[in-house]
Amino acid sequence: MTQNVPFARGLATNVGGSWHFPAAAGLPVRYITSIRMDFADPQTVYVTLGGYGRRWVPPGAVGDNTSLVGEGHLFKSIDGGETFTNISENLPDVPANWVLERQGRLYVATDIGVFASADTWGGSYTVFGEGLPNVPVFKLRLQPGDENHLIAATYGRSIYSYHFAPPPTTTSGTAQAPITGSVTTTVPVPGDTVGGVNLNRTAAGVVAARWEFDVLPGFDNARVVIDASYSLVADVDLYLQRQQADGSYADVASSTSGRTDGESLQLSSPPPGHYLLLVEEWVGPPSLAVNLKVTFYNSANVAGQ
Repeated sequence: MTQNVPFARGLATNVGGSWHFPAAAGLPVRYITSIRMDFADPQTVYVTLGGYGRRWVPPGAVGDNTSLVGEGHLFKSIDGGETFTNISENLPDVPANWVLERQGRLYVATDIGVFASADTWGGSYTVFGEGLPNVPVFKLRLQPGDENHLIAATYGRSIYSYHFAPPPTTTSGTAQAPITGSVTTTVPVPGDTVGGVNLNRTAAGVVAARWEFDVLPGFDNARVVIDASYSLVADVDLYLQRQQADGSYADVASSTSGRTDGESLQLSSPPPGHYLLLVEEWVGPPSLAVNLKVTFYNSANVAGQ
């Protein structure tokens, strides 16, 4: 406590070039226990939350406002911390202390043990491993140079280790051929939406365009890279969404680097389906011509032809 008032939660980041406080919309006002960034995509951030205003002080213990406490203990952002999504799914409703990503799965240390997710959006969580007591686990680390060796640090019950089975040897397939196209940014028309994407949602003076493409089944698409290029100086952001079964679109990746010579977005293991790319121009001339290229890479990091 500080003068009988819990600390406010907040994030600071220099993603994009300078230190700032992202809005963190959707992140409950509770004690942040850990922050983990995806080193392959610094726009992707994972945050674990405790159940308290500060580590051992329950919300409302001193008459403080509890209206923003919210629910969930694991949250994900794909826009550098501006907005967060609750990916707690079926995690137990206990404080989460640490999250670690390994080979497309999340490992979450909580006050009653470690849980593993189905994918990096949470999915269904299951108890991870055997032999770990039901005690608080505060940190998870992969041994440097050996990502098959996991170390778990508990509170009061020592250090535990877990060895993953080495991945089976696989042969890589062929990645999908590249896709190219171009768009021209225009002033959004009020109500102009596609798949729930409102092109009039951005700030005044921001122009935008949209572009659609398909990720096809039957290919070894381990990674996709979307490059936007233009001949004039401009600041362009990219937001990628995938169409869901009900026709709506869900965010899957974004890139907002602040570069003025081009923009690039990456997504690992893109599932087959229909995708929508929103191109937003924040700085630059009106009606900017933007060239787009989608390149697929297989599991051996060879681009499709």
